[in-house]
Parts: sequence; structure tokens; C-alpha cells
Amino acid sequence: MRTPSQMRSQFTSAASFAVSPSSSTTVWVKHSWHLCKAHWRRRDCQEQAKQEVERRHRECANLRWRGSEDAGRWSRREMELWNYIHMLARQLCAYPSAAADP
Repeated sequence: MRTPSQMRSQFTSAASFAVSPSSSTTVWVKHSWHLCKAHWRRRDCQEQAKQEVERRHRECANLRWRGSEDAGRWSRREMELWNYIHMLARQLCAYPSAAADP
């Protein structure tokens, strides 16, 4: 498959050969050249849009992964906090009975 620059140079050389035969041929070559340029512009825009969509998709996946990592971290921290609260509650409940024994 040819690259866009190869295709453009091919049409440029075709346009230079078509100048001498007749004006209708010249008009046809110019018209086809403009159509070709429009096609390549549209194709370039589509390619840029596709790259932008892929970039956004990667960014979204990265954020989703980071969010799940943060959620896991937060749930672990929350469990540690609850365990600490329960330990303090047990110590608090055990304290008056220990103080009353002597």
C-alpha cells in the first residue's frame, strides 16, 4: 500500500502531464486532484480522530485502574480503622473490670 505522500506525488506528476492535450483533460485532472486532496484530508482527520479516541480510551482505562487501586487501598485502611476501634472498645470494656478487681 502506498503512503499518502507517494499518492500525492503520483497525482502531482499526472497533473503536469495532462496540461498539453486539451482543456477538458486539464479540468478533469484538476478536479480529480482536488477530490484526491479532499479524500486525503478527510482520511487524515479520521486518523487523528481515531488516535484521539484511542488516547482517551487508554487514559480512561488508566484512571479506572488507579481508581480500583485507590478503592482497594481505602477499603484496607477502613478495615484497619475498624479493627483499631474494636480493639479500643474491648480495652475500654475490660478496663473498669480490671480496676474493680484489686
